[in-house]
Amino acid sequence: MKVNSELKNNFIARTNAIDALLEKPVQKFTVKDFHQLRVEIKKLKAQFKLVNFCSKKFEWKKHFHSFQSVFQQAGKVRELQVEAAALKKYAIYKGLKAYIENLKKARQKEMFVFLLMINKDLKNRLKKSKKIVLSIIETIHKKDAKKYLNKKRKQIGNLISGKQLKIKVAHELRKHIKELYYNIKSLNFPKQIKLVKETEAFQNTLGKWHDCVVIRGHLNEAMKHKTEMGTSEIKQLKKVIVKLSADCEILFKKINTAIYKERALQNLTSAAF
Repeated sequence: MKVNSELKNNFIARTNAIDALLEKPVQKFTVKDFHQLRVEIKKLKAQFKLVNFCSKKFEWKKHFHSFQSVFQQAGKVRELQVEAAALKKYAIYKGLKAYIENLKKARQKEMFVFLLMINKDLKNRLKKSKKIVLSIIETIHKKDAKKYLNKKRKQIGNLISGKQLKIKVAHELRKHIKELYYNIKSLNFPKQIKLVKETEAFQNTLGKWHDCVVIRGHLNEAMKHKTEMGTSEIKQLKKVIVKLSADCEILFKKINTAIYKERALQNLTSAAF
């Protein structure tokens, strides 16, 4: 029995959503647009991996390459947007004029690169990849799709089986849960969708922790070039880094605690397809 039409329809919906966003003038791209573009590409990546597992003829990295380029460049813009928002949150936006100005220039530079990337050649390559994947989806059997989902489920179970989650593993866990969720949804398995949705609070904590780590990394990198900033700004940045480190630690403790208390996680890893 071949895979149901939901996978095909979901794939078309994802690529159509990406196409629509890429048709929008980059000058009018909002923070939400960059976020949505990355989410849509993440969903598509999950499907590419599923197709790769189910078809020996398919090389997912080769056909996903153009989408990945868009994802990475949109990510550079997105991270700078998130960082600016975080600095506002810590109520020191006005105290970092030079740093904020550099942040703005960096964001404009990455947006310009993004603008140059979204050309006719890229859109043709995306269209070609879409056509190839659709032809392969038609051949996929439901039993193979279920095997892949069980593989992901077991991977998640293995990641949370230790006494304590490590930072590197936490990053992997976040990706695996999202990938499983996107593919379950694309295949329309209602009971399993409900199971993954029950882990949303845990996923949100993982997401907040990830953003916290990324922003802290940016600020630590900025400190390597502190000669470009005044003494007061350096002091401000140091305070923010200390605060971010404390927040990262608190969030990571919540993640570790939740792993052993979150019944939804246990249900997710034990409910085979």
